Amino acid sequence: MCSLCGKKFPFEQALRVHIHQHLLYRKYECGSCTKLFYTEVERDAHCKEKEHFHKFGVKFSPYCELYVNQLLKDAEYIAMYGIDNVVTQR
Repeated sequence: MCSLCGKKFPFEQALRVHIHQHLLYRKYECGSCTKLFYTEVERDAHCKEKEHFHKFGVKFSPYCELYVNQLLKDAEYIAMYGIDNVVTQR
């Protein structure tokens, strides 16, 4: 469950992408036009549609990665102990 909005996800990867969207963290770059995407799948679809060359980059932000990992850990604790217990412990 997203600790920012409460939305539930069946897989951690879907939650990770969702958190990236909250943070506007687009780290997958098209090497031809420098447009940024949330997922590799989105970038690959863009490159196929635009017929761009397959030279990809990743815009890595240590701060965003740390924040995303903390939010994922929060989601894990919420799933185990419930939101009320997690909030009370803070």
